[in-house]
Amino acid sequence: MIFNLRGGRVAAFVLAIACIGRPWLACARADSIEPLVRPDLRMLVPVAARDLARHTGPLVLDAVVALPVESAAALASHRGWLSLGSLDSLDEKLAAALARHSGPLVLDGLLVLPPRSAAALARLRQPLSVGLLVLPQETAAALADHRGVLVFSRLESLTSDASRALAAHRGPLAFPRLTELSYAAAVELARLPHPLSFDSLGGPAGAPDPLAPLVTPWISAGLPPAPR
Repeated sequence: MIFNLRGGRVAAFVLAIACIGRPWLACARADSIEPLVRPDLRMLVPVAARDLARHTGPLVLDAVVALPVESAAALASHRGWLSLGSLDSLDEKLAAALARHSGPLVLDGLLVLPPRSAAALARLRQPLSVGLLVLPQETAAALADHRGVLVFSRLESLTSDASRALAAHRGPLAFPRLTELSYAAAVELARLPHPLSFDSLGGPAGAPDPLAPLVTPWISAGLPPAPR
């Protein structure tokens, strides 16, 4: 009899019944802190998003290339870090929906972020990682309104204009792949009262870092873990 089952066996039975016709729910658990990786989901419909949002651990949906605004809104209640690594652009409505997410947000596939979309995304009050390869001044100025950890995961160079705009950001900044930074850009970033991280920036081995007086070493303990 089903009523004789206890604890995890009851939960497993209920989950198995619930998953009929809803395969995306197979690994989503409200009592798990383990990462949930779904490389099979390319389109996330609202009902799937609502179910997946129940998972309390990290949620890695890096295959999703189509995310309706309704689905993004449904994910807002998810409290773990959320990775959507295949989204390469955001319109303003989608950015606003994602900004309501309750945990760190990783958008490392993002290539296009218009200023209005950046302004909407900047309302997120959680750590944010974006994969922009180019950072226009207008987009940088909009993202500067974000509060908290802001990571530019794939940016390799930064103009002094973009640096000046980012100097208004209220929180740590990380540039893990930055390899080019002019003295003028460094001076602008040095105005920040918050920690800076430049993991890839530096000269020949053993050579003194000419930017050392301008930046503060930062161990990125607060960053969401990189998806694998």
